[in-house]
Amino acid sequence: MIYGTKILWLILILSVSYCTTALAQTDPEIGDAKADNEPAAVLGKVTEQRGGFSSPGAFCRNGLAKNYPCLGVNLRSVLTPADLGGGPGIRLNDIWGWFDEEYNKHYIIVGREDATAFVDVSNPNVPVYLGELPRTSTSPVSIWRDIKVMDHYAFIVADGAKQHGMQVFDLHQLRNFTGIPSIFSVSVLYDKIASSHNIVIDEESRFAYAVGSRSGGVSCGGGLHIIDINDPLNPSFVDCYSNSSSRRGYTHDAQCTVYRGPDVEHYGKQICFTSDEDALGIVDLTSKQNPVPLGVGTYPTSRYVHQGWLTEDHSYFYQGDEQDEGSYSGTRTLIWDVRDLDDPILIKEYIGSVLTIDHNQYILGNYAYQANYTSGLRILDITDPVDPILFKYFDTFPSGNQRAYAGAWSVFPFFDNGIVYVSSRDEGLFILDTGGGPVTDVTNTEISVEGTSVRFDWETNAEFGVHGFEIQERLNDGLFAVLEFIPALGTTLEPQSYSQTLKDVSPGRHEYRLQTVSVEDYRFTEVSGLAFVIPETHVISAAYPNPSNISSIVELIVAERQYGKVTLFDIQGKEVDILYDGELTVDSSLILKIDAVNLASGAYFLRVLADKFSDTVQLVVAR
Repeated sequence: MIYGTKILWLILILSVSYCTTALAQTDPEIGDAKADNEPAAVLGKVTEQRGGFSSPGAFCRNGLAKNYPCLGVNLRSVLTPADLGGGPGIRLNDIWGWFDEEYNKHYIIVGREDATAFVDVSNPNVPVYLGELPRTSTSPVSIWRDIKVMDHYAFIVADGAKQHGMQVFDLHQLRNFTGIPSIFSVSVLYDKIASSHNIVIDEESRFAYAVGSRSGGVSCGGGLHIIDINDPLNPSFVDCYSNSSSRRGYTHDAQCTVYRGPDVEHYGKQICFTSDEDALGIVDLTSKQNPVPLGVGTYPTSRYVHQGWLTEDHSYFYQGDEQDEGSYSGTRTLIWDVRDLDDPILIKEYIGSVLTIDHNQYILGNYAYQANYTSGLRILDITDPVDPILFKYFDTFPSGNQRAYAGAWSVFPFFDNGIVYVSSRDEGLFILDTGGGPVTDVTNTEISVEGTSVRFDWETNAEFGVHGFEIQERLNDGLFAVLEFIPALGTTLEPQSYSQTLKDVSPGRHEYRLQTVSVEDYRFTEVSGLAFVIPETHVISAAYPNPSNISSIVELIVAERQYGKVTLFDIQGKEVDILYDGELTVDSSLILKIDAVNLASGAYFLRVLADKFSDTVQLVVAR
């Protein structure tokens, strides 16, 4: 007999969920930056950097996760500015993300007023602060820092920051984390700009656009300063563009993309949608030296056209107006119909349920993710893009909804793990789960076979609203049947271990899966895998189908690695075909396909001759 055979399951981390700081009195868009405060650490050195551990998460229950108002969003963890290396009084600003495909790691890049912080968020329950990239040495502390990513490089600018330039940082440096937060070195400093409010990148065309450059260098009048970043370590200035139809040619933010929307005249071109304080601008920048202005969107109630984002079909543009709150009962989102790029139409104004200042928003799929200062993260369902509805929310500023520049600055929803990341100025980096079910990280999962018993072992890092787990097996009809139910603790932040054994399992190959069951009876597949129960030397299935006139399948499983040959004979014992000749391996099944199309009617025998056993299976071909 074979004992103790272990098969590791493919582990899929399931990330799903359900359902007092002093106010900043300075407008972060037009106010003054802080006084200079040079970083004391030496570039490139590993130091005893500031930073701490995250606070644990909480399940959204009865409208609260801890003391944070919420709807359908769970808190996985939060890192305060101090946890992110910030000193007293240092607040956060922008946020972006990078997924390291080679190492399967998720990272969040967080702007601090004095530096840029890096966080490994691969385990959303236990994020790890890795260190910081200091601001340029000639630059003071600044309220504004902005970050975008292309390939494995981060591009970082700051506003009101004197001669800051654009920092280029090779994110591969994060792979070398030793357990002590580092002071990282900039890879390249692009100095053709000084201060810039935002950095915009179109990853497909590999161009960057610094916008809102207010001082020094080739500032382009505050419009688009175009940078070729095809070689990220050798960025080069290309040209300038500013919207002459706006009040002063200043661009506050933009989205630039290869256009793939319904306006066939411009399909495939490089189009930028610019938020220009008092207007929405649309420009064709396919030729950087010969830009072609297209449409301009204006409206009589504009106060500060701040930022916006396209729907994924490039048909609509969702825009925020940052200083219009005195005229409306709730936060206003303007929806532009841009199906004709030469003639954008303001088709709808969505008024939110609470009145706070809007800041940054991004769209992924059928959802708009909005960072609206003191009301935090607001998620709109935009399945009908001209009639959005509030879907979920998580308020990172629990002191109340106010018209103040405090709370959520920005949001990053673009990882494919169901986790959304929010930077809140004084409160920290919030790691939020918006999936709509239980939250549980299943790890160290394995299945082992002893004789005719199959044992399942798994662990969880935390559980939020988990009713229990089901072990299921796939039946011959392809459906899964529940074999065992294992109760869970419901909600716990403590790691848990589970074990369950199935006895008297029939010989052969068995396909199992483990599902999490929420308290609301939602089910989510965590892992799936195979178990091979082999009572002695081997298991061989009957031919299926049998009789056959086209093809049949026979499955062979062995207990020990060995050589084997599988031959098909007719009723007279004449060799018809050699189906397999080679090594037979453990913990896998050999699927033998018998092609019956060219076989005459009658009986056939499939014979297995291996080092440790022999066996025969009969097949009938019927015409």
